[in-house]
Amino acid sequence: MEEYEAVAGRLSHRGYRDALVHIISEIERIGVFVQPADVMFGLRDPDDEVYLATATAGGAALITGNRRDFTERRYGAVLVFSPRAFVDRMS
Repeated sequence: MEEYEAVAGRLSHRGYRDALVHIISEIERIGVFVQPADVMFGLRDPDDEVYLATATAGGAALITGNRRDFTERRYGAVLVFSPRAFVDRMS
């Protein structure tokens, strides 16, 4: 959640800040906290492994704008979407 809040606070996202704050609030309201699974995917940035491990444990997709480090569309059972692709898929 700290990562989402940090991203929402970036100047580059100021035009979307209200929407991001709303999404964060909804995640906090309905989300379920899980312990990350004990898996590794060999990402370029090892600090990002926790996001895939958490999505794996929760049976969730990963929605990220970080295409530099998350280059695949799927890691194990975890589907990876850009925010736009996810919104388009849900519309």
